[in-house]
Amino acid sequence: MVDEDLVPNLLIAGVRKAGTSSLWWYLIQHPRICPPRDRKEIDYFTPLRYGHGPSGPLAEYKAHFKHCGEATYRLDASPHYFDGGPHLVATVQQTLPDARVLIMLRDPVARFWSTYRTRMATGILERRTTLQDYFDACLAARTTGRDKDERDKKYRELSQGCYVEPLSHWFDAFGRNVRVVFFEHLAREPVGVVSDVCDWLGVGTDHVLDVDLAVRNKTVDPRSVRVSNLAHTVNHHLDPLLRRAPVLKESARQLYAKVNGRRNQRRLSEDERRMLQEFYEPANSALHLELARRGYRDFPAWLIPKTESSRS
Repeated sequence: MVDEDLVPNLLIAGVRKAGTSSLWWYLIQHPRICPPRDRKEIDYFTPLRYGHGPSGPLAEYKAHFKHCGEATYRLDASPHYFDGGPHLVATVQQTLPDARVLIMLRDPVARFWSTYRTRMATGILERRTTLQDYFDACLAARTTGRDKDERDKKYRELSQGCYVEPLSHWFDAFGRNVRVVFFEHLAREPVGVVSDVCDWLGVGTDHVLDVDLAVRNKTVDPRSVRVSNLAHTVNHHLDPLLRRAPVLKESARQLYAKVNGRRNQRRLSEDERRMLQEFYEPANSALHLELARRGYRDFPAWLIPKTESSRS
């Protein structure tokens, strides 16, 4: 029997490079929403995507939230949950049957470009790897099924932008307890989006105007990959401390961007954009139909079918 007083009852389940860190930061400033004490991403269910069991005993998972006291929601977040497959989703539903699930989606073209930049910035991809090279490698991994292999996870990014199938698993398991939030809406009107989410959660919106709405985990092209990797390592080890001092963490982020950030970042060429748009168009059309069927009406530009946008 799951102890409902300790397990999370609110998830941010994905997706990567779609503003999940920002949404997490905005929500945990609410006095009725409690994050884990020691780190943002526990990744308790993530091993299930590769055919393993959860990352440890359930008691260890619950221990991350012992400090939450009378909070209405205990928030777990991991972008790795979203496309982990039906077994992962079923296990989440069995373990957290009453959870609310937030899923952030972003234009998959922009998301793929952001991920490519991040992988280049951290040295995961060799410096001579072009976007075309990365697209071709990801497409080959998708075609052969290697994008689901833990050893080839850096090549799953193309598939991760095909949202409709994994999203349907979450809807099937959690129904109306799933809420889709669009990155573009959050970036354009954070106060409105956070207010809507808090209203959906039933926790009140009085605090929202006082929320620190600084963007979190923004992609920065580095001058030095070595310095970038060092900064990521330091951030990983100091995150529990820095999360208790958000002003210090934000100051450190700004200092890093000033010292190692690079201006005049290259943008997608028209040919690159067209290539990605053509790849994602069928998946986006299917996603639009699925979300419209579930009552969603306010779509970002990338999710509006060409026939509709031409009429407007």
